[in-house]
Amino acid sequence: TLELDGDRLLLTGPDDVRLAFDAVDRYQALVGEWDVVNLATADAVTGPVAGTAPTVAFADDGTVSATTGCNQAGGEWQLEGNALAIGPLATTFRTCDSPDGIMDQEAALFQALENTAQMSVAGDTLTLLRADGTITLVLTEAG
Repeated sequence: TLELDGDRLLLTGPDDVRLAFDAVDRYQALVGEWDVVNLATADAVTGPVAGTAPTVAFADDGTVSATTGCNQAGGEWQLEGNALAIGPLATTFRTCDSPDGIMDQEAALFQALENTAQMSVAGDTLTLLRADGTITLVLTEAG
């Protein structure tokens, strides 16, 4: 059976198995600070460099900021349905030697943000995608 109760959809199947789905305000789901779990590089989607904790924050005023463990970036974001546009980003320009690979990670993170064209939220996971549906970033709620 199918039941709609306000913003909640309830599906009941055989053996009284129930599934509940709650409507999500995408704008409010996006706003907050997120930890980077995976990011697209030239060769693969990979986790952060050991010893770093890059983050991305979407503010309610339409600004976005990112920290990489070396530099910071900031810009604007716009959301319309699932379509998410980020950037262009302004960045600081420090050079960091350690940990190994941090500058490549930083470049990949900033590029991933600017390549984002759509988003998906499931629980505490935010997935940012290119226009073709491939992943640019996977983030989890900071906490």
